[in-house]
Amino acid sequence: MEKTLKQIKHDEQHEIIKNNGAFFAFNDQQYKEQKKQNTIYVNMGVGLICPKNNAKTLKKELDDLNKKAIKKQMEKQSIKDIVFKNCFNYELQYSFNGFEQLKEILQDYPIKETELSLYYNQFIDHCLNNDLI
Repeated sequence: MEKTLKQIKHDEQHEIIKNNGAFFAFNDQQYKEQKKQNTIYVNMGVGLICPKNNAKTLKKELDDLNKKAIKKQMEKQSIKDIVFKNCFNYELQYSFNGFEQLKEILQDYPIKETELSLYYNQFIDHCLNNDLI
């Protein structure tokens, strides 16, 4: 089975975070255990904490990695496979606004909205024909 975007990015993403002095903290105790004295930190979202001086570099490196990983994924997987995998992963067959969610999930991919619509509708048909709804 082909790797997901998350799997493609995992090791390099970990290194980027580490090299920029960033870490994940989901409560005060985790933050206090990992912070360094005399360092000002910023919250980058989803629990990612980064020294303020490295925040722009971290964001750029993670954005670049995301683009590289998307390109790598699209070289190995068809658009249909990517759409179906994400629809199943997010269980969009049960969603009231599944197509809008799909557009948001795949917003960084160079996929036309008409292609998303085509494969989303095929996904829904697949679910209907296989009692997955």
